[in-house]
Amino acid sequence: MKDYQKLKEIIQKANPEIMELKFGCYVNFEGEKIIVDVHGDIVKTKSMDIHKNHIKILGRPIRLADVLMAIEKKNPDIMIDVSGRFLLNEQPAPLCQECSWNLKDNNLDNQSDETKQFLIDILTKE
Repeated sequence: MKDYQKLKEIIQKANPEIMELKFGCYVNFEGEKIIVDVHGDIVKTKSMDIHKNHIKILGRPIRLADVLMAIEKKNPDIMIDVSGRFLLNEQPAPLCQECSWNLKDNNLDNQSDETKQFLIDILTKE
């Protein structure tokens, strides 16, 4: 999906905590994406301990709260209702008829293509 990586970077900039090395963070070690726990300079996986200098931090999954932080910085008039629909100025008609945040899955990567494209349109365009 075009500009999806740019969308993720904008959200990560809005909430830098996403990229902090801590429990639940993903890292790349020798080409493998793994989830970790951190104890000082040591990154612990299920099978080994790795010094943090030997990994690339990939960050934790982007959640709805992170998306909302990015939206607030770009356009505070956009909000989400209890059904996951994106609204402008609390109007009952959603901004995007085909998209809404799947509230049963809090991970941006698992949202519909329509929802991702909507977020790309509102967050990456000038």
